[in-house]
Amino acid sequence: MSEILLQIDSVSRTYRSLGGMFSGKRYHVAAVQEVTLNIAAGEVVGLVGESGSGKSTLARMVVGLERPDHGRIMIDQHQINGARGTTLRQLRRTVQMVFQNPYTALDPLQRIDDAIVEPLSNFQPLTKHERKQIVCEALNDVGLPQRLLHAYPYQLSGGERQRVCIARALSVKPKLLVCDEAVSALDKTVQAQVLRLLRELQQRHGLTILFISHDLAAVNMLCDRLAVMRRGRIVETGSCKQVLSDPGHPYTQSLLYASRYLELGDVGLR
Repeated sequence: MSEILLQIDSVSRTYRSLGGMFSGKRYHVAAVQEVTLNIAAGEVVGLVGESGSGKSTLARMVVGLERPDHGRIMIDQHQINGARGTTLRQLRRTVQMVFQNPYTALDPLQRIDDAIVEPLSNFQPLTKHERKQIVCEALNDVGLPQRLLHAYPYQLSGGERQRVCIARALSVKPKLLVCDEAVSALDKTVQAQVLRLLRELQQRHGLTILFISHDLAAVNMLCDRLAVMRRGRIVETGSCKQVLSDPGHPYTQSLLYASRYLELGDVGLR
């Protein structure tokens, strides 16, 4: 069995807020509660649940954008929560994130070549020749033509923009890619294309992927294993085939019933 790349141990995150301007009451919202999840190197794991179930909060903690109140998150045997300075900087190179909306993820005033190479240039100086070579290889890797090298985001379709976001995330050669609803803003045909691309990239580069979605169809197409999240807790885990064909938890059963996950077709990417 492959070694564990991502280890989430009993992680919790609670948000605190005032109830109103004059009420003086404080409300506590437990977004993530005692979540434990391990992902092996090279594995593609889907995390599903309805909106507000805590999926995105967990993703932000995995990439170090938020800190858990309790528990620990280990990436490549290094603890990311609590890491500082050089250690945190290197861990952020190990894990990268692809966000939900490709229309807001890219700076509209930044050319595509600059957007792709920006993360890597934060870690090491690059010559003009190196920058161009890296960008050309990245565009080729995600199936985009070289003519888009100097284009701006407004000149690209949604699917092309998301491919650029994926290329940008991969420019630093991460071990773990966290995709937070990365295809939900795209139409069904483009979704399937991007999902196929992610599977190809995973196999080509040996990536580990945490794929967060509310769409069981997308998860069924891409993932090896599935974790179901409800009200901040993981209620069921197992292989995609097992969970989707014979769900054990009532919440998973309700998700499966409500979802039209066969609309994309039972297309196997393995």
